[in-house]
Amino acid sequence: DESADGVVQIGTLTVGVDDAGHDVKLFGASAGAFSLWDESADLLELRGATAAGPGLLRLTTGETTVVDADKLGRIDFQAPVEADGTDGILVAASIWAEADDTFSTSVNNTDIVFATGKSEAAAEKFRFTADNEIGIAGANYGTDGQVLTSGGAGAACAWEKAGGRLISTQQFTSSGTWTRPSGI
Repeated sequence: DESADGVVQIGTLTVGVDDAGHDVKLFGASAGAFSLWDESADLLELRGATAAGPGLLRLTTGETTVVDADKLGRIDFQAPVEADGTDGILVAASIWAEADDTFSTSVNNTDIVFATGKSEAAAEKFRFTADNEIGIAGANYGTDGQVLTSGGAGAACAWEKAGGRLISTQQFTSSGTWTRPSGI
């Protein structure tokens, strides 16, 4: 069906058949801008306009009142047809934008959250906040004077008091000797 305003409504659109698809290209209003499903590469490309720059993917929410903890957009990584099932088919990783306060005419505080799974559905592991904080595994933001340290192979990172150790109070001179710099 085509209406008077040129809009075509289609129920379900299928292009090609499984294992024999077709390229699908949608053009934008600016020269050079398009989205392309490339069937031979099995990828979706979003290209920006020739004169305007990069392609843009926008994830939006339909919420009319955004409050703290609402997700504004989310990308999930998953293996839904993994033969072993169970944990193997759960969402293994996610990245999302989360409101950190109720939005208003002067507020749009938003955090970026990274979630990964390990024998469970992906859960929050790392967060960059609107206040320039770094959160580890939920609400762990450390305290003043702490630094983020490695726990070593297979261990979680942690916030710890900065060591402030002095490595050396001597300097190597051009004549090949060690001397103590003035002022130390």
